[in-house]
Amino acid sequence: LVWLDGLDALDREDWFNWKRFLSDYAQASRSVQDFERTLFVAVLEGSPPEEAPPNDVTLVTCDWRDVIDEMDLLFLAYEHLSQRDMRPAMRSLLATTVARVAVWDVEVAVRLLDEGEGVILAPCSMLRSVADEKGWKIDTPVGWEYGTASATGTPHAALASLGDPPRELQQRLWSAQVSVLLPEIDGWRRAFVLEHRRLLADHLHGDGDGRDPLDLDVGDLVGMAQRPGFGSDMRRLVRKMNQWRNDIAHLQPLPPGAARTLAAG
Repeated sequence: LVWLDGLDALDREDWFNWKRFLSDYAQASRSVQDFERTLFVAVLEGSPPEEAPPNDVTLVTCDWRDVIDEMDLLFLAYEHLSQRDMRPAMRSLLATTVARVAVWDVEVAVRLLDEGEGVILAPCSMLRSVADEKGWKIDTPVGWEYGTASATGTPHAALASLGDPPRELQQRLWSAQVSVLLPEIDGWRRAFVLEHRRLLADHLHGDGDGRDPLDLDVGDLVGMAQRPGFGSDMRRLVRKMNQWRNDIAHLQPLPPGAARTLAAG
């Protein structure tokens, strides 16, 4: 077995010669018994060897691009966070954020998981450090062969952090928040209505509104909380929940403190 490493250091002409040799060798190997053949394993990564030789009877290409995806990182994150004492919603938020941010890079996912909640929820500075370590700039080419993107073109998290503002990174943070925190806000809404159901029903009845209080959304509760029976602290809390809900609904990721407050219950 001959293992060929470092092919990414070749120029294109040298790689073309290796590529032609592997194809010719595959043809010559057809007449040799399986367990009598010398096998070449060529590891292709980076640039210039972007394309492998075509498959043949005795030549097989194993494509490892996009083998790892977000779901793999989600399982990894949950396993890593399982030993930490936290509310399930916080664990879900942190795990989902790691998976959505890192997307396919296990190294970035592990580095995030080794950090505290604050860095996971606001990872831009850490990711820019990763970009600096790799020598990446805002104009670094985006492509799988450079290690800066998945095979389908999703930019590496460290490269995405270099934008000004880092819109791609912000979208990933928002995506994690909307999947975890919107249900948390709705759970709070339902608990609030159940706790004050009789009072809310009286106000609705007085307005000639026949709705069930459980049908009120957070925006409706802002107006209802101005009615008699609700204290100033409760009014502030309802307004805050409504503001957070509106921010998420309008594609704005919440600041880390607000996200942590919601996820921590």
